[in-house]
Amino acid sequence: MMVAQLKDLFLKDNFFLDATTIATFIRWGAEFTIGSSYQSTSAFYDTIGISDNSPLFSLSSSLIIIFSFYIYLKKASAKYIYFGEFSLLVFLTFLSTVFMTMLSKELLVVLVIVPFIYFAEKGTIGLLIWSLLAIVYATYFRTYWFLFIAEFWLLYLVFRSTRSALLLATVVPLSLFALSVFFGVSLGIDLDSFRTKVNDIRLEGNVDDARTMIMPWLPGGGLIKGWLNVCITWITLMVPLPLILMGTPYYLIISYAVIVMYYKIWRRVTIEIKQKNSEVVSACAALVLAYVTIQSLFEPDYGSYVRHLSPFYPLIFFIIISRPHSRTSHT
Repeated sequence: MMVAQLKDLFLKDNFFLDATTIATFIRWGAEFTIGSSYQSTSAFYDTIGISDNSPLFSLSSSLIIIFSFYIYLKKASAKYIYFGEFSLLVFLTFLSTVFMTMLSKELLVVLVIVPFIYFAEKGTIGLLIWSLLAIVYATYFRTYWFLFIAEFWLLYLVFRSTRSALLLATVVPLSLFALSVFFGVSLGIDLDSFRTKVNDIRLEGNVDDARTMIMPWLPGGGLIKGWLNVCITWITLMVPLPLILMGTPYYLIISYAVIVMYYKIWRRVTIEIKQKNSEVVSACAALVLAYVTIQSLFEPDYGSYVRHLSPFYPLIFFIIISRPHSRTSHT
């Protein structure tokens, strides 16, 4: 809560660009608009009577974040956590507080993600109901969530039907190849064209806060190169080599946290896939991996990536500390 109140003193101005844009839309009289993220987000805040980044809003949003982590910590029913896990918890709550205690699109995502575990406990029916909620969000706020929801169901069904973590990992590039074909045939564009266009505009405008832009790994275009660029990006979202090569303490800390986080996720996924111990863990892991997969198509830079992932941090920590012997699934 202290970080929420004092963040203005140590954060750079670029951290507040989204909040400033949303506040501007609120003053202009935003309305819920299909497919318009800023319009609909601003309309939501306006509807509940929030128009700026007041100290009271920072306090309220920090309490929402604390409550989110509390729910998932309690659901994990872990009797212990290691020091490294506790350190990761502190760092993830810090990032969540930095990104979501201001007017942001991510704080709304928390409202969709927090109840996910309750729906997952109800099995397939619960997940279908949650998917309907997510579709409503996708319609008005972020259209790429339609792809995210489809990818989630693909990974979840594979998760529950195989005992091979390698097969699950192989499904991701195969699904990305299917998307590459779809984008090329139906839309006439490469799979990584959305990110490339955004970053081309930023480069032309000499944007000085885009040092972590995700650039194409292979030059040129085409169905295969676009697919390969996205697949490599998917890997480097989990092992952020470009950030590591920057060599600054800030990026090295971020990189270390991201690597540890995904290492522990995949280790837990490997155990769960073999033992079939918890349907809830399976659903949560499928959700996180599906989101990262779709992020590999659209994320323009690593800063946006870490921010957009922040609503999932409580759920990610749940996966990490849910011990194989803890029966968290419904019976």
